[in-house]
Amino acid sequence: MRTLDLSANPRIGVVLDLVKQLSTVKTPQDVLRIYSAGMTRLSGPAGFISLSSRGLQPGEYRITRLLNKDNVTDIHKGDPWGNEADYTVHRGGLLGQIVEGGQPVAMTGLELRDDPVLGDSISHYRSLLALPMFDHGQVLNWGITLRREDNAYDLDEVERSLLQGNLVGNTVRQVLMSNQLEEAHEVIRQEVAKIAALQRALLPDPMPTVPGLSIAASYVTSQQAGGDFYDVVSLPLTAPTSSSDADASALADGGGASFAGGADDGPWGILIGDVSGHGPAAAVVMAMLTTLTHSIERAKSPADLLAKLNAHVNRKAIGNAFATAFAAVYNPISRQLTYARAGHPPPLVMTSSEDGGESKIDTLDAVGEFPIGIVDDVQYTMSTVDLQPGQTLLLYTDGITESFSPDGKLFGEEGLRKVMTDCGCEPSSLVARIRQSIETHQGGQPPQDDQTLVAMRVST
Repeated sequence: MRTLDLSANPRIGVVLDLVKQLSTVKTPQDVLRIYSAGMTRLSGPAGFISLSSRGLQPGEYRITRLLNKDNVTDIHKGDPWGNEADYTVHRGGLLGQIVEGGQPVAMTGLELRDDPVLGDSISHYRSLLALPMFDHGQVLNWGITLRREDNAYDLDEVERSLLQGNLVGNTVRQVLMSNQLEEAHEVIRQEVAKIAALQRALLPDPMPTVPGLSIAASYVTSQQAGGDFYDVVSLPLTAPTSSSDADASALADGGGASFAGGADDGPWGILIGDVSGHGPAAAVVMAMLTTLTHSIERAKSPADLLAKLNAHVNRKAIGNAFATAFAAVYNPISRQLTYARAGHPPPLVMTSSEDGGESKIDTLDAVGEFPIGIVDDVQYTMSTVDLQPGQTLLLYTDGITESFSPDGKLFGEEGLRKVMTDCGCEPSSLVARIRQSIETHQGGQPPQDDQTLVAMRVST
């Protein structure tokens, strides 16, 4: 085996530098500038003309570059890709003949004077090589090189230059497409950022002060915008405070607990939900549901609220989108929590041991029906639990328990229970501990789903 000494041919180093620089280009002008400089190093100075017939009638063309060998900086001037209409449309002359022919042209003994388009501007050149540049199978551009000496181009040069020129033309197209994609991506990114900002504006910030409760929340999206939502809002005094009086409230004249807000010393509405999917589409549905929650009239109970949301989503037929939700009414005086559940993960309730033993954790899963938007006319049921001083209620979306470690293990409900048991702390610290545990569990990977936590502790 024998290794060739490539340093024996200095042109290889020039070509290597040329292709390296072309791999970094950001604009079509950079492609032509770098290619022109590289070819000058390889073959010496030459004139160059580029033509475009894009969008023109047969035989018509625009001169987008006219480069004399003594003025290589002309390659920088103008932007025919962005301002093509600024270039004059021509017909006829030597260039017109080349364009109409549609085939490569190699000429020697050239003495071009008084050309109707070029005049005497290239009269000092004796050789010409015109190469068609293909775009989606059509000749839309031309590259024409010029040299002072006779017989500068042979058949081998035509073959080599035809391939090189079209490869460079393809590089220009790729750069243009890349720039267009980047511009489109930036527009989309800005629009999604607006959606995300509007979405977050719908969340309670700051969290309201609920008598007898300390509350903290965390909201992390897998993309710029997400589909999780939560709310804590004061309700009218007619809101049912237990499952047993819900029916009576529903029948009362003028009764009803819309989540539109009420007196601070009355009952409080608590809501957490998760729209299927991720990103802007889920965020739009989230915004719709959040707005509906505050605008639905005469939602007489958590179950009635979920039923009305379900009816509206099914009526609107918003594709395959659906949402899980947990809705509750909390009475600060009785410490009763009346809740209904639409396919949402059941919240956890932790009771700390009075003698310092292990805390007890229960789930609020006595009731639960279909998610919102799956089945028409769902009759949601309710249950009531009496919360005790010192108990901690944790609401979460499935992005928390379904977060994955790098080796594919779920964080799971057990992960939540462990943090709650180990922490035994105030909601703000509990939320921070859970977030830290999840990030450690994910091993630095971004979340695959939106992750929302709402922790509440009953005052002692």
